[in-house]
Amino acid sequence: MSIMTAGQRMKEKRKELGLSAEFIADKLGVSPATIYRYEKGDIEKIPGNILEQISKILKTTPAYLMGWEPDDASRIRMAREVSGFTQKRLAQQIGVSVATLDAWERGYAKPRKADFDALAAALDMSPYSLYDWDTANDALASYMNDMVADHGPRIFDLLNHFDQLNDLGQTTAVQRVAELTEIDKYKAELTDDRPHDDDPI
Repeated sequence: MSIMTAGQRMKEKRKELGLSAEFIADKLGVSPATIYRYEKGDIEKIPGNILEQISKILKTTPAYLMGWEPDDASRIRMAREVSGFTQKRLAQQIGVSVATLDAWERGYAKPRKADFDALAAALDMSPYSLYDWDTANDALASYMNDMVADHGPRIFDLLNHFDQLNDLGQTTAVQRVAELTEIDKYKAELTDDRPHDDDPI
């Protein structure tokens, strides 16, 4: 798979947001042809001030458009907007300042694992959908190591059975396990020696 160029990322973000090249051109005070030239790569060096303005219009960061970093910021912001939260309401719900949440959404700071988990819980989604690929892999590997250490062969038995199911069976299995966690006699007792989620990733 080829690496996307800045222009391709720009076009992809523009399409995701349903914006026309003409709209972006109007906001920047340039011609639509200039936007198309950026997207096609005909103009490779986008001036820094233009890049900053484009990233704001496309609700992302210059670093993402240039391919310098995974776009955690866009995932967090888009998940919040799709869920109908304002920054203030989400920040209050997860116990951080609006300035902190804004820094995460702009890509100026990175949330800890516990912050990702709190965001995911508030937005009613899996934290893995908010992580970049490397973070998701690291977090999942760490989680699986803890599970194997705590539960040994039972984890492998569970995964082996799960792997034999089709998509519908796997969805049903997850729902049934979730139902079991709501029944007191099946719940594990949480103790202080279990791993804590507030460790940085």
